[in-house]
Amino acid sequence: MKSRILTGKTAKLDPEEKARVKEEKLKERFEFEMKRKGQWELIYPWPEEKRNVIYSDFIKKANEIWDEFTTGKGKKNSTMEEKRLNNNNLNR
Repeated sequence: MKSRILTGKTAKLDPEEKARVKEEKLKERFEFEMKRKGQWELIYPWPEEKRNVIYSDFIKKANEIWDEFTTGKGKKNSTMEEKRLNNNNLNR
């Protein structure tokens, strides 16, 4: 009965352990990319922070477009409407 109850369930990691695992996986990813990039040049992350900000803006916009595509405009429009109303209330 115990094995049936626990089937497919995993223990949750505490925040410190989760951050450690994330850092470890990022390190593995970058090592993998560096070994297999061949003649290609990595464009992100870049040593120059100004360029990273530009690429981060592209990534943020891509995520917004994806969210709009998958959840629909209704959710986004209601959020924009709330922001507009808040701005109007602050201006008064």
